Amino acid sequence: MYERGTQGRLLSSIRDPNPVVFMESKILCRFAVKQAPIDDYTIPLSCAETLILGSDLTLLIWGTPVYRCESAIQLLNSPPSSLTPLILLSLRSVKIKLIDLQIRSPWDMDAVVESVCRTKRLVIVHEAGMSGGVGSEIAAEISKGAFLRSEALVLATLHFEKFNMPDETKILDGTVETLSY
Repeated sequence: MYERGTQGRLLSSIRDPNPVVFMESKILCRFAVKQAPIDDYTIPLSCAETLILGSDLTLLIWGTPVYRCESAIQLLNSPPSSLTPLILLSLRSVKIKLIDLQIRSPWDMDAVVESVCRTKRLVIVHEAGMSGGVGSEIAAEISKGAFLRSEALVLATLHFEKFNMPDETKILDGTVETLSY
């Protein structure tokens, strides 16, 4: 397991003529085995990556929550028997667009606003505090840029304490809450 694109972003950061602060997820650094391409490649430092195409909701992430979001999407589409009574049948067929922001500053606002204008809903998932973080800034900017086209409030799942980490269940709850507007 490795964070998607870490190697490409690191090489881009090293080669960028401007000062760059590169932060890698602590938890992913501790994996004994990492799978990474051996080729020399770079990833543009200002482009978001669409991991899953969808039309009903935009799920915006960066860092380690990408794996939890993929699991939450699978839980929504094919819930286990213990969750089946809690998820409406109509919500199991929604198509969620999963965007990995990849870079926190400058972040790809155009790609996110375009996606929210199409899907009409946004859930932001990241590991941070409840206020004053990147997620709050993104929520404010998206609210300005796509407010009239949005059908639901921007929901942010922002936590950093271990007890409050955005796990699959919390992401699923936020997704269902946003789709229910």
